[in-house]
Amino acid sequence: MGKSILKLTAILLILMGGFSCKVEDEIQKIPEVEEIEEENKAQLLNCFPNPFMVFAEIHFYIPQNATSAKLLIRDVTGREVKLYDITTTGMGKVVIQASDLPSVGMYIYTLIVNDTIIGNGKMVLQK
Repeated sequence: MGKSILKLTAILLILMGGFSCKVEDEIQKIPEVEEIEEENKAQLLNCFPNPFMVFAEIHFYIPQNATSAKLLIRDVTGREVKLYDITTTGMGKVVIQASDLPSVGMYIYTLIVNDTIIGNGKMVLQK
């Protein structure tokens, strides 16, 4: 329970703009294996930091039996901005560089495994 309160406090500080740090000092929350609900089920996990200025990491889990996996980034109009092919199984991440996105604003990311949408999330690129 203490970790949850600490995590919530950090998120609130980031969202309220009361927390800043250098890229190399950022705390990263990488899910533990026991956080995976089902080993045979693909999962879209977290995006951190969010909002971001330099880069963001989108974490996911791809099961061993997956034949294809990709992460799609779209702008708020639904236009595809970037598509990442995921070639490994297990825990993974895609690093999104701010320079890969056309402008500041909100983006939608979607994990697609075996031609099935697993989940969506929102991330915000700011100046």
